[in-house]
Amino acid sequence: MWIIRKRWCNYNRRGIALLIFLTFLVTVTTADNTDVVKNNADINNSPLMKPNLPFGDINLLVVSDVHSFVGGHPHEPDRNADYGDLYSFHERLKEYINNNNNQMDGRSHDLWLLNNGDWLHGTGLAMDGNATNLLPIITSMPWDALNMGNHEAIYSDVLQDMKESMLPKFPGKYITSNVLWNNNNTTSDDNINKEQEQEQLQPFGERYQLLKGRNSTVLVFGFLYDMERPSSTIQVVPVEETIEEDWFRDILLKQKYNYDAIIVMAHMDTDDPLIDLIYEKIRSYVDPKMPIQFINGHSHTRSFTNNIKKDQYVHKLLPGGLFDTIGWVTIPKFDTAQTLDIQQLKDGTTNEFQHQFLNTSKSYLQSTLFGDDYDDDVPTLRTPKGDAISRLINDTQTKLELNQIVACPGKDFYRNVSIYDENSLWKLWRDHVVKTQIFKKNTDRVMLVSKKTFRYDLRGSGIGKHDDDAMTLDDVIAIAPYMEKVIYVGDVPDWMVRRMNNTFNTYSHHNIIPDYVLAGDLDEVKTAETYQLYTHEVDVPKIKAKL
Repeated sequence: MWIIRKRWCNYNRRGIALLIFLTFLVTVTTADNTDVVKNNADINNSPLMKPNLPFGDINLLVVSDVHSFVGGHPHEPDRNADYGDLYSFHERLKEYINNNNNQMDGRSHDLWLLNNGDWLHGTGLAMDGNATNLLPIITSMPWDALNMGNHEAIYSDVLQDMKESMLPKFPGKYITSNVLWNNNNTTSDDNINKEQEQEQLQPFGERYQLLKGRNSTVLVFGFLYDMERPSSTIQVVPVEETIEEDWFRDILLKQKYNYDAIIVMAHMDTDDPLIDLIYEKIRSYVDPKMPIQFINGHSHTRSFTNNIKKDQYVHKLLPGGLFDTIGWVTIPKFDTAQTLDIQQLKDGTTNEFQHQFLNTSKSYLQSTLFGDDYDDDVPTLRTPKGDAISRLINDTQTKLELNQIVACPGKDFYRNVSIYDENSLWKLWRDHVVKTQIFKKNTDRVMLVSKKTFRYDLRGSGIGKHDDDAMTLDDVIAIAPYMEKVIYVGDVPDWMVRRMNNTFNTYSHHNIIPDYVLAGDLDEVKTAETYQLYTHEVDVPKIKAKL
């Protein structure tokens, strides 16, 4: 349990570091589910809206790898929007499009909101793979299509909760083209044959979806990369096998005149070779000018490409991660694509196949919709339904005591700066966690952990939601949300520790933090014949393999 002191800002660095250490042990209580308040208030402000966005036949708002940062990043003005702001942004754009169809450029337009998976972990709302408190927030959003991420695919109880609460809320909208559900929720049984085993395996969600709008119909697939060791309640079918199955061919061929474009939500990086395999198989079945848009994820980066193998009618976009980005994508209908000039596509001088990476900043989203005018007549970004989402998030955080102030750092500490810098989160961890909380005195010990241990920076600037330099419990959990156990590996000779450190790591001006960070009593000058080696539980197999 967390013990919160009344005099928050008396915490020194050692106290803050101890809080980080305790994230490996923390437990949080379960909040009651809260229904979003229905509000039918009129939001028709389209005459005042002048969205600074390109519009195509088909328009997408997409997020990926949010990892429970639905409450945004209150310390950072450039990404302080929450899911209430996303709901409002989508709601206002949809109203604008519906009220101005055929007036913007003589054509009708459709708008869809997509979630490409990995909403679990990250903050106290989904700590240690517990989705109980987060699911009511996720299911209150107006998603048109959702995909599965690898973080959801790990936990049997989360998958069961999704089956019971998420899929009924979004019938036909949760797309799992290569993820199957074991109806018996059992592992392999030697007494059943392959045919019986296949009968027990059914798509977790839907294999595909036909999104039907006012103006267009879009065929949507949802793929998870070839994941190893998912929950035993599901089977992740290799992408290479899935695209060879009859159903995949049949939907592309038999429905070829019933859809206007293809969207592939792929929870994998834009550079993953599986993307090329999916693209090549789809293109072999459809017209060379059938628009194909990949929505990628997993790597938490912003990236895009405007062709695959010089095919200008297929594009890829990856919309960041941790809710730092909302992706905006325009896609032409097949009929429109056939009229496009290929050179314009190459030059990016048409509104079709355009994209923008939108910062999740309240002010940025406001100005994107209404410009930079701040006249009293200009409405705010928020809508009543968006306000209800934000209240649900805040109420849930409050019930879990995540908004309690636990420290006032006075400065920020960053995970991607050298361990020797004063503002290094790793230096704070080494000096005030490893050497004082994990290790005993007069014992030669070292700790070798993956740099992925820390998922977020320690931000204490106090802008927006919190006063002064306040850091909340949720801020601390965000730094190390996995509650990794510290494991004793064994007594290791000095020379072997140094060799492992060199073997695991590469250094360059692009890679300031090594893949594995070494901390403890070991110094440049030899201090002991052997050291007690510690690491996190997840890293034990890799480190033992080097011994």
